[in-house]
Amino acid sequence: MRMYLMPNNPERTTLVSVNGNVHYKVTTSRAHCLAPRVLHIRRPTDCEREGYVAEVVWRRLGGHPVVRSNMFDGRPLELGLREFLYQTNSSNMARNFLGNDGQEYRWKLHQGGGLALIHCSSKCEVARYTFDRVREGVFKKEDKWCLWIGPTTLDIDMVVFTFLIMEKWRRDRLAAENPKGKIAEEVSEGGCESGGS
Repeated sequence: MRMYLMPNNPERTTLVSVNGNVHYKVTTSRAHCLAPRVLHIRRPTDCEREGYVAEVVWRRLGGHPVVRSNMFDGRPLELGLREFLYQTNSSNMARNFLGNDGQEYRWKLHQGGGLALIHCSSKCEVARYTFDRVREGVFKKEDKWCLWIGPTTLDIDMVVFTFLIMEKWRRDRLAAENPKGKIAEEVSEGGCESGGS
């Protein structure tokens, strides 16, 4: 499965397939100017409650973000983001999580830019976010950032949810490293159209 961010902003976007179908809508809101920002992820449905996937409350002034979702065990649960996406080695950007299939996964920086999701025990790539030229569908011949998701037992909602968090962190890190200039995205070779391996 390939999804494209329209626009390419993990905090306010729509994830669209190559044929133009909307799979997820992402918004960020704030109740008032002093309240923390809340990232909402939903699937497009007639009933707002059925489309709910998850949300992240980005705490301010040193507070740790909180994740709310029912995808963990089927009932609403609030969890500290550090408990859900945890660090296991010295790499600043690599984060692990336990999937709904009971397996451990790791998001890490992809060579040449973007992110890759790896199944920890098999070391197989499950998903990748990278830049590429689209070869088919409504975006044919356009250069786009693509979230490719391969065959997996992991819930697609969890892949998308963890990806959006990691991509926000990646961009925040790039912005901190380059505060005066525009963030230059590196273009990777191969990309989504190569099949993800």
